[in-house]
Amino acid sequence: MSLNTIFPDLKTNYNSAVDDIVADIYSPCLSHSNQYFRGTAYFRSSVLSLFSKEILEFCLRGGKIEILTSIELSEHDVESIKEGYFLREMEGLLTEILNDSQTEIPGRFWCTLIASGHLDIHIVTGNFYHDKVGFFACKNSE
Repeated sequence: MSLNTIFPDLKTNYNSAVDDIVADIYSPCLSHSNQYFRGTAYFRSSVLSLFSKEILEFCLRGGKIEILTSIELSEHDVESIKEGYFLREMEGLLTEILNDSQTEIPGRFWCTLIASGHLDIHIVTGNFYHDKVGFFACKNSE
């Protein structure tokens, strides 16, 4: 697993109006990395439903996601985040979501990723940018 193997196939810029962001970026990068960092002013758990399969496979391989976002969260997302951190001590939770019908609910999926230690949410107060920035990393690059 190395990002170096797919790097030549990636463009320097992507536009969601013309590019298939999941197929062109998330799927190959999540499958060749073990860390994903994201910064965005407005983040909703519902976005995870766009590529939940890729995220689940990434996490089952030991991947870790860090999200930096503003306090602009839905009430449901706030409750899911709280519950996720509360449940973090539970073992075996991530593999259980494969058979759990509630994982179709984005907030529940988010909660499970937090609880299993594969996702951390960092909240920023004050002025924050609106651009969405993210990068992938692989600790053991070839």
